[in-house]
Amino acid sequence: MYGKHLASTYTGSMFGAGLHVFAVWGYVIANTKSSARIELNPKMLTSILGGTAEEIQSAINYLMVPDPDSRSTEYEGRRLVKEGQFQYFVVNHLSYRGMRNEEDRKIYNRIKKKEQRDRDKMSTNVKDDVSRGQPRSAHRDRDRDRDRDKKPSGRVPKTEHATGEDPPGKSPPVQASDDPDFCPAIGGRPVPATPVKKKQTGGGFPAYVKLYREMYQKRFGRAYILTNVKEDIGSLSFVSAQLDRDMAKLEKLIAKYFESDSKPIVESGWSIRLFRSNFNAIAAKVFGDTKAAEPWRI
Repeated sequence: MYGKHLASTYTGSMFGAGLHVFAVWGYVIANTKSSARIELNPKMLTSILGGTAEEIQSAINYLMVPDPDSRSTEYEGRRLVKEGQFQYFVVNHLSYRGMRNEEDRKIYNRIKKKEQRDRDKMSTNVKDDVSRGQPRSAHRDRDRDRDRDKKPSGRVPKTEHATGEDPPGKSPPVQASDDPDFCPAIGGRPVPATPVKKKQTGGGFPAYVKLYREMYQKRFGRAYILTNVKEDIGSLSFVSAQLDRDMAKLEKLIAKYFESDSKPIVESGWSIRLFRSNFNAIAAKVFGDTKAAEPWRI
């Protein structure tokens, strides 16, 4: 097993917490299961990490207490929530693991797109070089000389106005027609209508984005503005995936989130970003306890 150990761990609210705290927290990050659960037995950890059982227990207690300075608002900043004698729920495991995976995918996609652009550019340059290096066509030169040697015959070509049908310098009269595709400029032949592209008005958003915006409008009486479209859609897609795309469950979570009176959430305008970062805590409130998150998957 492995985990994603962020550099910000050492510069945030845990700054100066002590060697035994960082040792236990590193063990937690590396060994937490996909359900965000871990077993911590102080006597066993003394053999793995060194130190005394009292130091290990002290570190666990530190990770369970509220932290008002934490970047996360879930469970009042707690990092661990005790569920059994040795079992603990790791509060932000799912959020941070999902966030890092998305960043990895973005980096991978950027690299692949750059490689494709480089290949396209190289292909274009090769075609231009070949075209410029081609010799002049002998057939084209002969055709040009033959046309230049031709002399006008002096005959006047027969035109329609010579018969008196259309005076010179005037266009033919426009013919009336009820056909919407009728085009007098080409002799009255109907031409296929060119489809008009309709402007995108938001109908192209995924269902979970539409649901969030509709519930926001109904709750607060104003439209929700997507300040960062890609990030907001990605956040809601992540939460929806944890619920196996169950729109009924998603609707319950959104409704509960809109009831929050937490200062950071209120000041953000109940943003989608904080909805994602708090979805574990919201799910615990909606479904009764933290075990409701256990079947969720990344």
